[in-house]
Amino acid sequence: MKNLYLLRHAKAEPVNLKENDFERSLIKKGKQQSLQIAEIVKPKIKIDCIITSPAFRAIETAFIFASVIKHPHSKIIINEKLFTNHTIDIFKFLYNHARTYNNILVVGHNPVLTHIAFTLTNTIDHMPKASIVGVTIDCKSWRSANIDKTTLLFFEYLNKDKTFM
Repeated sequence: MKNLYLLRHAKAEPVNLKENDFERSLIKKGKQQSLQIAEIVKPKIKIDCIITSPAFRAIETAFIFASVIKHPHSKIIINEKLFTNHTIDIFKFLYNHARTYNNILVVGHNPVLTHIAFTLTNTIDHMPKASIVGVTIDCKSWRSANIDKTTLLFFEYLNKDKTFM
């Protein structure tokens, strides 16, 4: 069994045409969101490895989340491909590099995280900021993972008065 967790970065500074999108930081609310969502799922997860997009807002989200769940910051992998928004890049990483990990958290962006969540669950069609999806994949290795053998563990998000499934 393998567990995959998908965490969308929290609320960041607005897009400014004069600034680089890659360098946008979390705003105060985003830092609070990262803390809150980590506290919510902390009793539900065990993480061996965190992989994050190199965008600053995703790195900040990953480090805040890791601090709350007591995951060593040294086990956070920054993967350049996670900023490209190609679903295949995440699956390639799992296939090629994640052999020693059973419980992986991917921190990234929409639309790719929502696409993966929908592919794995057939129910989640939108991941709001600071939301997290957990799935179990019935396989012995990431190389033998079959998306038809997944089970949704949870879908947590902060604004529960909205429905996203």
